[in-house]
Amino acid sequence: GTAGGGRPVYYPLYTDGRNAGRCASDGNEPASYYERSRSPYFLFVTLGDCCDEWYADSDGCRDGFAFPVDGVLLRRDPVTGHVIHRADAGTAEEEEEMLAHSAGTGSFERIDVWEASEEDILAKARAESSEAIHAKVKADSSASKFAQSSSGSAVVTGSNHYYYPSFDTSAYPSGACLDDGNEPADFARDPRTYLFDSPRDCCAEWFVDVESCMSATIVGHSAPVPGPKAIPPDDDHPTPYPTTWTTPYPTYGDDPEVGDDGAASPPADGPVRNSGHGSVLPSSSPRPDLSFEESFETGDFALHPWEVVTSPSGVDGWEADMSAVAYDGSYAARAGVLDVPGSASTLGIDLRTRDVTGGGLLTFAVKANVEMPVDRLTFRIGDYPIRTFDRVRPDGEWDEVSVLLLRGEHRLSWTYEYLGVPGLDVPSLPGYAMDGRRAEPTWLDGIKLAPFTGDVVLEDNGAPWGVLSSPTAAIWSLAPDPEAFSGSNSYAAYTSDVLASTGSADMAMTVIVGPDGGVLSYASRASVYAPHDVLEVSVNGVPTVAVTSPTDGWETE
Repeated sequence: GTAGGGRPVYYPLYTDGRNAGRCASDGNEPASYYERSRSPYFLFVTLGDCCDEWYADSDGCRDGFAFPVDGVLLRRDPVTGHVIHRADAGTAEEEEEMLAHSAGTGSFERIDVWEASEEDILAKARAESSEAIHAKVKADSSASKFAQSSSGSAVVTGSNHYYYPSFDTSAYPSGACLDDGNEPADFARDPRTYLFDSPRDCCAEWFVDVESCMSATIVGHSAPVPGPKAIPPDDDHPTPYPTTWTTPYPTYGDDPEVGDDGAASPPADGPVRNSGHGSVLPSSSPRPDLSFEESFETGDFALHPWEVVTSPSGVDGWEADMSAVAYDGSYAARAGVLDVPGSASTLGIDLRTRDVTGGGLLTFAVKANVEMPVDRLTFRIGDYPIRTFDRVRPDGEWDEVSVLLLRGEHRLSWTYEYLGVPGLDVPSLPGYAMDGRRAEPTWLDGIKLAPFTGDVVLEDNGAPWGVLSSPTAAIWSLAPDPEAFSGSNSYAAYTSDVLASTGSADMAMTVIVGPDGGVLSYASRASVYAPHDVLEVSVNGVPTVAVTSPTDGWETE
């Protein structure tokens, strides 16, 4: 799980028999652990704090799993979280030190505040300085938003609603802070980050254009005429950059004016995007190297040592035919037309005959016009069924299949089986009506095996390995960069190249790895500020890294 700002939250996880345990951060912590009386004992900021507080075998917990020591696995009660087995337990100071490292309430003082009546808290606040009053009431009132679900005596400051940032850019292009009581549940778990007493505090904390945020938040608010884009000040986390943006690759800026000689003229108000220098990344790649490929364009099975086996002998087998619906080229392999119940036809190949044993990503396309209980198509690796097709696709199109093939010796086979038509070849089935598309042939095409990528380094010479820019998005380019992290060029994309109100510049590469994966490392220098723009790195379509604010020079991942 995570606390506010992406900080990991660790919680104890152990077997029912208490013979092994660990501290997990997988987002599956029980909701009850966030109750105000339990969170300081069950949620922790670091793995070490969680292991030290919960397991007698804390070193084993850090290494992956804790096991009982002298018959004891847990140091704390699984229900209350209080110490039950700990040699140095017994003082309030030690418990308070533990709570300071938790991801829950953080200290006994916060629990005392939540338990106290509103009158007691206000009386205590009046005795403090005016500066302390503001800080204390803001912190406690924000925290009480979360506590209200379990305590009727939580602190309030005149309203049960707090301002929270809205990231709905379609409704609020420059951001807004709302107080409609519909803040996401996760915001209440980290109130100091997401919940605010005033709209200006919220806008200043979260959005670049504070006045536009205020105008969207408060009806009638008049924003001053905007000047140059600026980074909002942050006293707690000061940025090393100046207020006005002046990096070599700015987030904001107009396209440069081009003179008669074709050269770009630097504008008077500062640097802008690269004016076309460098190599624009292509949107399509050259034909990849393949370990094995077959699309049956010879009109037969002569290109590779294919085997066609029928059962019983003599029934119609697989053939390579010209087809108007071929997936790759003009030909495809067609399954035999069978009419004997229990008959089958198999098309197979032993990859060892082509000296292909290194494995990789196997892809193929199938147009399976089949329907159980009449017939089916099964793909196998060796003797193991990997995929069975038993229905015509709703759209009647090709199925594109990909399988990771490990290193070793493999035989691939596709078997078409005819089991019989109910009411014709076999006993009828009440209510069964055959899909008319099942009568069409079943096809196989576009078989390819791409080898594992291995170690790759993206070159700095304008000829990047397999790196593509999306044809439907803004471009990336490999451009000269005097401040490059390595070499003399950098991959660059610019907000000003996104011509619509929303959009992206997409750069992608395909790597094929085994089950153990590999290590991806890179350096990035980002001139972004969410929610206006963000640098995102995804693996298989799943966002893995998101940079939402300007980086301090190059940062490595």
